[in-house]
Amino acid sequence: MGLKNIISKFLGIPTAQKIATQFTTVGGLPVYSNYDTISNIYNGYVTSDDVYSIVRRIARTAAMVPLCVYKVKDEKAMKEYEFASKQNNYSTQNLMRKEVLKLKALEKVGVDNPLQKLLDNPNPVYSKTEFNEGAYTFRLITGNTYIHTPLLELGVNKGKPLEMWLLPSQYMSLQVSDTWPRSVLYYRLQIADLMTFPTDEVIHLRYFNPLFNYVGQELIGMSPLRAGAKILDRQQAETDYSVSAFQNGGISGIVSNESFQDASTESLGKMKADFYNEATGTGNARKLLFTLGKMQYTAIGLSPVDMDVLNSEVRTFKKLCNLYGVSDRLFNNDASGSEISVDVAYKDLYTNAALPEVYAYRDALNLSLTPKFNTKSEKYFIDCDLTSIPELQDDMKDMASIFSSLPIMIPNIIAKAYGWGDINEEGMDKVYVKNGYTQLDDMGPVNDLPITPDYEP
Repeated sequence: MGLKNIISKFLGIPTAQKIATQFTTVGGLPVYSNYDTISNIYNGYVTSDDVYSIVRRIARTAAMVPLCVYKVKDEKAMKEYEFASKQNNYSTQNLMRKEVLKLKALEKVGVDNPLQKLLDNPNPVYSKTEFNEGAYTFRLITGNTYIHTPLLELGVNKGKPLEMWLLPSQYMSLQVSDTWPRSVLYYRLQIADLMTFPTDEVIHLRYFNPLFNYVGQELIGMSPLRAGAKILDRQQAETDYSVSAFQNGGISGIVSNESFQDASTESLGKMKADFYNEATGTGNARKLLFTLGKMQYTAIGLSPVDMDVLNSEVRTFKKLCNLYGVSDRLFNNDASGSEISVDVAYKDLYTNAALPEVYAYRDALNLSLTPKFNTKSEKYFIDCDLTSIPELQDDMKDMASIFSSLPIMIPNIIAKAYGWGDINEEGMDKVYVKNGYTQLDDMGPVNDLPITPDYEP
């Protein structure tokens, strides 16, 4: 009897089958998991520490960016600001231009404004920060965020929502039209019972989905984890292998009897018990298992180091970070040298990952929620306040340099750009021109200029 058959009898099933309970091969090719929205929640966010770390870092960062309600005071400037705010340009000059347009177009409302109160207190269960973190998390994991805003049917606030509730995106589906272009007719939630929601009561944030089909799949956002499904399978396989190596891969080989013959059931049972007692567990790491008779040695496994699992895990994590547009330097990566600095990584966290989520959330609120609070005399706009973000303060310093280099200056524009508000003092809204400028016509002839020793006619 060969060693392979001996081990198979010891274990009761072929070793390969026991290892490949989740990750199998067909025809030599790996079989990958089919990641749907439920799998993205449980196999991605809930059971993958890497995905959880990345998604929570982005969601928490985005949730700390304040969302404020403004009243539109200049329609023309508002159109310019809306266009500028949709440009994904975070240079200092562009940020300054946005702030100037914003100050000209918008006026911040008080905390007692009904729309601001709704943003600050979405419902009795979740605080503002918890709610916003959940809204960002759902889209990052499943590609979609659904927010139910039940409308009042009676009273002075008829047609307005007083609460906002997150709907579990993994259990949501859409009823779409059968005409082109397809549109959403209503939303469905299926957990225990089937519930339907009209489109005017649901705010839907989604990533673009190029998978058009006859059931309107393009109207459901595509999760980053769907594109990274193979990477996530690899990450789980690496983790499972490392844990298994620590827990069950104690011995490094077997010294066996070449002349071993079939034994009785009782003997095989004792051999099997001895194998589990001596061959598994961290206490048996790198030991050898002996049998009687003429000896031969057979290695039965490679260590995580031999398999290069540790380096593979680092590469896999980098790939997961790439899916979400963040640097792995934010997660205790001790790399140094020419790689990106931590300060730049934190700034990129905002500009490449968090702020795009905030702007998408803002745009969805302004599309579906804000119009319900507008009146004939007042039009509102929800926007994010970037002046309180420490990682962008270098931009504020650069903005001060730009202000100081301009030939004109309006004090209140500068004050508002830095979040100080209006300064109700005389002359703060006037335009000031710097001294030291002379019109060309007021200058004397060029040939009247003094001739210096290095002058060449």
